[in-house]
Amino acid sequence: MSAREEANEHRIRAARAASNLAIAKQDIDGIASMWMEDVLVLSSTSVQLLGAEANRRYYQAQFARRPDTLWVRTPTSVSATSSWRIAHEEGDWTGQWTEPDGPLQLCGRYMAQWVLIGDDWCIQGEVYVPTSCIGGAYCARLQGSVHA
Repeated sequence: MSAREEANEHRIRAARAASNLAIAKQDIDGIASMWMEDVLVLSSTSVQLLGAEANRRYYQAQFARRPDTLWVRTPTSVSATSSWRIAHEEGDWTGQWTEPDGPLQLCGRYMAQWVLIGDDWCIQGEVYVPTSCIGGAYCARLQGSVHA
């Protein structure tokens, strides 16, 4: 790995850490600062969110409905291709919040594509694949259908 690619990997990991912190603080502007305007997110329930504004609304609604929401993405691999100004990140994610019937925790794997725009790495797309859901009726609805 070249020094430039290593530096880009470090920058993407730092951006992911900043994104996790923004989510913990429920800082919508901080979360959105990582996205391209046409960001595409495929959620763990197969909801497709296209564009920064749609993703903003999703986070606002989630935080309003479930104020203790916390999502954490932990990269296990980042690979940046300097000549193409594109990077691939994958890792593990967890999500937790409280439903009326009690707390729940989701977890799984994710993949993100980052694009270098000027001097900033921005998220172009993310895919979240659930592997486990622990807790009440929400998790029961997910069994057998990812379109809960």
